[in-house]
Amino acid sequence: MKTARLLALIFAVLILLTACADSDTVRADTSQSEAETKTVAFIRDATVASLDGANDAAARGAREFCDGSGMRFIGYTVTESDDSAKAEAVRSAVSQNADVIVCVGYLMSRFVLEIEDVYPTVIFLCIDTMAPDSELGEHLSANVHFVAPDYADAGYLAGRASAKYGERHAFSAMMRNDSVLDCLSGFVQGISDGTNGAEVFVSVDAGIGVAEDGELMINAASDALFDLGADVTTAHGALRYPCSVSAKNHGAKFITIFDDPAVDRTCLLPSPVFDHAASVASCLGRLASSGMKWGARDAGTCSEEGISEGSVKLSSDEELFGAIKSDVDSGKIKVIRTDSFDGIAADGVTITYITEGQYEGS
Repeated sequence: MKTARLLALIFAVLILLTACADSDTVRADTSQSEAETKTVAFIRDATVASLDGANDAAARGAREFCDGSGMRFIGYTVTESDDSAKAEAVRSAVSQNADVIVCVGYLMSRFVLEIEDVYPTVIFLCIDTMAPDSELGEHLSANVHFVAPDYADAGYLAGRASAKYGERHAFSAMMRNDSVLDCLSGFVQGISDGTNGAEVFVSVDAGIGVAEDGELMINAASDALFDLGADVTTAHGALRYPCSVSAKNHGAKFITIFDDPAVDRTCLLPSPVFDHAASVASCLGRLASSGMKWGARDAGTCSEEGISEGSVKLSSDEELFGAIKSDVDSGKIKVIRTDSFDGIAADGVTITYITEGQYEGS
């Protein structure tokens, strides 16, 4: 009997030890799994209302990628337009073990340039921004990747849409910079490919539409193009909203370079949009597949994404977009960039630059 009790006790202890060992193994595996789970933090700049749609799409792209790849997603919102608020959001993300921080827009990307060296182990992805300006001493660390919309592709789509829906075309922007130059180059080529000849009125003079007291006169700048007879104006940047109002007042149409939820959509034609969700998912996919390190394509670079990458699309008229996309992908259409505004040219297109004196209030 004693022998039987002893054997039973030994057997019970063995079962307990085995259970404990199995439990320890489970805990170790769980701990290891948690340690290996990567975290993507999305920081939304809520101080720039025109980026609401872009932020929504980019956040959705990041969240859906995380859900599909087993990563953890966390989000933060910046509601004050100062760097201390942005810094606090980054610190909070880092304290939550964020491996990747994603943000949208020029202002957020410029803040990343300021703090990238402070967090050398954190990976940054900035969507819908501009390349660093080396003349200002800006540079990208190897853990940072910027993505810029291909404005030449966007301009080309706008030009094709303008050629299809209008007869007298115009293009407006607040200044002459590289993105405007690329956009206008593509726009003129799109007009040329879609018409047998056309005149394009262009307002891109540096400072045009800005009075000496700093008050924007952008309504007058937009009105001028329609007053000159344009029935469709393509608006770049800050001129999107006033152009939409001018188009409505003149019984005309407008196209916006990258859609903005704030514009008056009454007269809006198919417009090029940047697919923030697709861009974020694509970048995160390359990052994950390379072992959570930017590959040579992305590390310390600003890449452009356009029609061929599927990131620049028309907001509607899929039939027109489908044909263009096919031709761009096959190389039948090559969107050409020029080095200067004076060098922009395309068959059958005459460019007329308007000056400040051609509209009231300048």
